Amino acid sequence: ASYYNYIDDSEKCYEFSLKLIKLIEAYPQVIETNVNFPTQFLYRHSIQCYNTGRYHESLEYISRMELLKPKSESQKLNIFLKAYNTKLNVYFRMGNLKKCLQLIPEIEKLLDKHTDSDKLLTEIIYWQVTSLLMITEEYKLALKWLVKANIAQDSNIRQDLECIGRIMEIVLHYELGKFDIMEYRIK
Repeated sequence: ASYYNYIDDSEKCYEFSLKLIKLIEAYPQVIETNVNFPTQFLYRHSIQCYNTGRYHESLEYISRMELLKPKSESQKLNIFLKAYNTKLNVYFRMGNLKKCLQLIPEIEKLLDKHTDSDKLLTEIIYWQVTSLLMITEEYKLALKWLVKANIAQDSNIRQDLECIGRIMEIVLHYELGKFDIMEYRIK
């Protein structure tokens, strides 16, 4: 599955990812012993499902992942973050922006409550929500999420994300009519 993912053959990756899921599910003791293992592969398979246009199937695998019984708060949070990440992607690709927007309050509550979550996944979700809010012309909220994203990130932010964030901020200030701030940010 990883090989086909690296060479960008989504159909083959989906095929082998599905075989891996079936193999894992054939041995329930593996699932009971280490929730992180099936979580990761259910999450990866859900990504392959939406990459190949199998949106409803992707949501089914996320539902399976959400039914796992985590042994710690950290595992529980990891499952929720992966579920929200996938749901946002699936609903967005399906063109269901309303469903995406309905998830935002739940996501916000989760992220505000747990500041020690997976940094990369948290960062991705902040960017997803900011982009979604920009698309739906909720500029004030988008700026709020962009500020949260910048606060949540440490000084090791990826350079490409930092540049995108700065551009997004300039666009948001323009859309909100804050030209004085926009000019400062451009400089």
